[in-house]
This record gives sequence, C-alpha cells and structure tokens, in this order.
Amino acid sequence: MCTDGELVRVGFMSPDAVGIYIEKLEANGLQFQPKKELLGPSNSSRAANDVVVIDQRQGPTTPCEWVEFGKHPFSEKGGKTSIGEVSMCWLFESERNRRTGAYIKRTNDEPRDSRWVGLQKIVASIR
Repeated sequence: MCTDGELVRVGFMSPDAVGIYIEKLEANGLQFQPKKELLGPSNSSRAANDVVVIDQRQGPTTPCEWVEFGKHPFSEKGGKTSIGEVSMCWLFESERNRRTGAYIKRTNDEPRDSRWVGLQKIVASIR
C-alpha cells in the first residue's frame, strides 16, 4: 500500500485477489460500483464511487470522473532518450475539458474531507 495523501494504491497480482479485496472494502461501507436492483440502481448507492480499479496497461476498468490516468516516458538519469513508460494516476478535481485534456489539482495538503481518514483506516485494517 502507498499513498500520496489523496489516493491510496494497493497492488495485486491477480484479478481474483482484486475482487476479494473489493468485497472487503464494500463490507466496510465503501462503494466500488452502484448497487443494482431488479428495477434499477439501489437507493443506497451514491453518485460517486469510493473505489476504482486501475489496470496498469489500460487505465480505469470502470468509468471514474475523479481520477486521471496516463503513461509517462522515463529515461536514465541525465538521459534524453526515453527507455520506457510508467503508468500513473492522480486525483482529478475540476471540470473536465474534453477537448484539451486539461486538469487542475488542488494545492493544499489537507485531506478533501473527513472520509479520507476513515478510508485510510479501512484500507490499513484489511491488508
């Protein structure tokens, strides 16, 4: 597990392990996807999900308006030629400009709300 103070990253080696972990997160009150009932979304579902799964090659596995994903080139120290790419994601907190792909990131170091502290505790307890 690692964090930048805004997002928490937990890595897995198999899709089955991801599914098991998501079930534990949901059992602790987090939402991965809106719950569906026979006649549509459940009344207990929220508009925004708390959890998103990011595939390191493809990006988010489900639509997510609060995270950005990209692949960025890297080179050896001092080198000017790219030797590979690293996948990255970051918190998106602005209106989306679909034409330019521009985004604005918060600059203060405060968690966005009190749910952040709860999320850190849940993730740490399940590990």
